[in-house]
Amino acid sequence: MASRPTRADTITSSGKKPELYSDFLNSFAATPFGNQLGRAINEQSVSQSIRNIILTNLGERFFAPYIGASVYNSLFELDTVINTSSLELNIQNALKNSEPRANIIEINVNIDYQNQNDILINIVYNLINNINPINLSVVLKRVR
Repeated sequence: MASRPTRADTITSSGKKPELYSDFLNSFAATPFGNQLGRAINEQSVSQSIRNIILTNLGERFFAPYIGASVYNSLFELDTVINTSSLELNIQNALKNSEPRANIIEINVNIDYQNQNDILINIVYNLINNINPINLSVVLKRVR
C-alpha cells in the first residue's frame, strides 16, 4: 500500500542541499524576503570564519584573547623567507586551534610588489565532511 504524499512533501524541495554549517553574514544585512538576518551556509560559512580568524589580531577579542593570527604585524616587516614562513605557520596554528570544521591542505603567502607590498594569502582546505578542496584568497593591504 503506497502512502499518499503530505502537504510537507509537496512544499519541501527534495533537491535542496542540506545545511550543515550556518552563520550570520558579517554585514548583518537583512534578507530581501523579510526582517531576518542573512546567513552564510556550508562552504560560505567556513570561508567567512577563516577570513575572520586571519584578520583578527591576538588579544583583540576581550573574552577570547587566544583567537587570531596577528598577520597585520607582518605588513611592515621586511620581505624574507623567514617572515613569510612564520606568517604561514601563524595562520596554520590559528586555523587549527580556532576552526575545527576545516582541514587545511595548503597555505601560500606571497608579497605583491606591484600593489604597494600587499600580502596575498591563499588557503586550500576542505570541510571535514567533504573531500572537495576549496580555495580561499585573502589580500592584506597597508593603510597609511
